[in-house]
Amino acid sequence: MATMPYGKHKGKALSALPADYIKWCLSDMEHLREPLRVALTAELERRESTQSEPGDERANEPADEPSAAPRQTATAEVSVRARALVRTELSKVLRKMAAELDRMA
Repeated sequence: MATMPYGKHKGKALSALPADYIKWCLSDMEHLREPLRVALTAELERRESTQSEPGDERANEPADEPSAAPRQTATAEVSVRARALVRTELSKVLRKMAAELDRMA
């Protein structure tokens, strides 16, 4: 289970964090490392997908303790998303480097 590595909620499961805190982390923390950013985004998406009706505030509440199977699935999803994001960012950097080398030549 992913936990918050620092701050006011250090050690708490991401699923137990208040939605407002997660949104604040994603919008205001400039140096948030990508694995944590992906995990926090996935948690918000999970809450939004469990929202039963428009305007239902229960989606913003922390989740009950998840069972082992969903936890493994969520971890795998975050891992896949994180790898895809790293590949995308790496591709951008490599394209910029190639363009710079072409410009220098």
